[in-house]
Amino acid sequence: MVLGVAAIKAKLKDPYSAHIYVLRAPFKGVLERKNYNIDIVWAVAFSVNAKNSYGGYGGTKIWTVIYDQGRVRMAMEYEPDIVLSVY
Repeated sequence: MVLGVAAIKAKLKDPYSAHIYVLRAPFKGVLERKNYNIDIVWAVAFSVNAKNSYGGYGGTKIWTVIYDQGRVRMAMEYEPDIVLSVY
């Protein structure tokens, strides 16, 4: 999960201000993309609240970190082109 937190922080404007909490234990899921590629992956859901470019906290957002073969494949906030369902 440390790799997941690092992947999320790498995408934030102010990673040092981030409040990151695990929302759910790792779960197996089916990752579906708009181009109909389907993969079986592991995922962890996180709650993230960090400062924005104006210096204020932007509010809590849900992030999902996708793992594949022990490595972080992607860390994403809501993305309409990607669907992750529990396997």
